[in-house]
Amino acid sequence: MKTLQITRSATLSLAISFAWSGFGQQSTFKLAYDDAVGGGALSAQNLPANNLNGVLVDDTYIMESLLVMYKRTNDLAYLQLFISHADKVINARDDVHIGGTTIANYLHQVEPTWVSQHLTNEPYAFVYASGMLLWPLAEYCRIVSLNPSYYATVNATNTGGLVYNTQTLKWIADDLHTRIFETCSIHDYEFMVQTLPSWYGSSVVGGGYVYPCDILNCSDIHPGCFLPLNMQSVMGKVHLTMYMATSSTNASRKAYYKEKAIRIANTLRMSMVHHSDPNYAHYTWPYWPYWPSGYVANYCDPQAFMCDYASAEDRGHAYLNSSFAFMCYEYVLPYQIGGTSVVFDGTDMAHIAATFKNHYEHPLQYFERIDRTGNVTYGSYNFNYPDALTELAQWIPSPGSMRTSGRR
Repeated sequence: MKTLQITRSATLSLAISFAWSGFGQQSTFKLAYDDAVGGGALSAQNLPANNLNGVLVDDTYIMESLLVMYKRTNDLAYLQLFISHADKVINARDDVHIGGTTIANYLHQVEPTWVSQHLTNEPYAFVYASGMLLWPLAEYCRIVSLNPSYYATVNATNTGGLVYNTQTLKWIADDLHTRIFETCSIHDYEFMVQTLPSWYGSSVVGGGYVYPCDILNCSDIHPGCFLPLNMQSVMGKVHLTMYMATSSTNASRKAYYKEKAIRIANTLRMSMVHHSDPNYAHYTWPYWPYWPSGYVANYCDPQAFMCDYASAEDRGHAYLNSSFAFMCYEYVLPYQIGGTSVVFDGTDMAHIAATFKNHYEHPLQYFERIDRTGNVTYGSYNFNYPDALTELAQWIPSPGSMRTSGRR
């Protein structure tokens, strides 16, 4: 577990720094990253066999860092190491466990998920856990989709792998397409559609994942409530990436991913509040989804817990939100199924970047939440999702500049 915690806060930061740094700095970051690889810090050998204690989820940071390094260098060694992680993660899925025993959830069903018990008394498949483990796998599929004929000629070198060993990289991507859809589909019963008032003058499709009614209530699970925005955003990244990775020849599958990505993106955008700061405009948003049309009643029990919509998002989770927003911008995701107007544009990126700039520089002090309230309670808080800051860096306003909303 110590190794996973170290790599979570360090390896992705190194990879992102390498990818975004100037030429003279790149060798330093690459040497540091390669030292971590050579020292075994990124090995998949000691990954847990399941996610019951919630630790396997941290492997998402290692897998993403390997993909970042591969995309920046085209060095297949990073991709081959990624395959060893993908093999372990898929084999750890509750319904696979080649050579071991499958794991049932709290309903005594074995499904294509990664259940955990670190927040509950019974094994439950958290949507966020699925999203965290699926997204690097989805990004691998997107990478392969850009040049499938090439990856059909390259074999994996993961000798001894239980799921993926020496198949072609294209074959592995095709298999992951199937497995990712299996996991996404199993969570469909937790997805609720919500119509949102539009800043464009017409209703917008929204929605997101909710906690099921039959799950045991505890301090971190609230049956009938929409999941926090960061958990929505993680799955939004999966759906958007798979939309980009899926061939247009599979129209129904592509439409499935696109619709969910749009609904989650609209929910995130509608939850953001614009602030006209004297120095520059910025956004804040809550931990739980906010609906301008009024708070959504608990769909299990109207008299039940309503969730704390008032609390601002904490900084660590805000990186997940901003990362998804950046992807929506990068891939030009529309706010309507058949439309062309985007959910997030450059103005939104400037406002979100200003949110972090405001958080860090006025004054140079760390806070727990993005509205500059609360105290930081643990030292690695700043590293939960470092790539969002580097992605948004191009929009960070200079001191004293003024940015106003150009659209809403």
